[in-house]
Amino acid sequence: GVILIGRASAEVVGWQETAEIPLMTLLLLVVMWNIRRRHQAAAVLTAISERDHRRAAFRVRLSRLTSHEMRTPATIALGFTDLLLTREEDEQSRHDIEVIRSELNRLVRASDRLVRMMRMPEQDGRRLVPLAELVADTADRWRVVAERTWVADADPVAFECSPDRVRACLDTLIENAVRYTGENDTVR
Repeated sequence: GVILIGRASAEVVGWQETAEIPLMTLLLLVVMWNIRRRHQAAAVLTAISERDHRRAAFRVRLSRLTSHEMRTPATIALGFTDLLLTREEDEQSRHDIEVIRSELNRLVRASDRLVRMMRMPEQDGRRLVPLAELVADTADRWRVVAERTWVADADPVAFECSPDRVRACLDTLIENAVRYTGENDTVR
């Protein structure tokens, strides 16, 4: 700016050239402000990324602990209830053990659902999924849980979805169907 004013005073350039001085200053301030905002945004993005990474690591750790800490004791208890059922001859005691066994199975299913829900954000990948295959696989997993007549019937279409989320919805639906049907009833 001083150089331009000096040259305009010496009449080397016209005074209208000095109008660039405030414009260049303003341009410099805008560039500096933009750089500062970019650094702030990068810092915020870094903080969010680190927080998401910590949450994902915590979710994985919690998922593993929940799966192990809940499922292992329940599986052991189920084994012992099966052992007790083979030895027990009193009908009332057998009924009581069956109630315990049923509740332990519910606990195992609840822990499975909890683990699936914790893993869901990282398994949110959408892809083309054959509906009939997804329904059949879900029904096959449930066949061993409850003595029902299982009918898995779906149109042979494929749609884009998160198979884990759809499977979680089907599991919830089927769990309710099992709860409100009796042995050898049909679940379609």
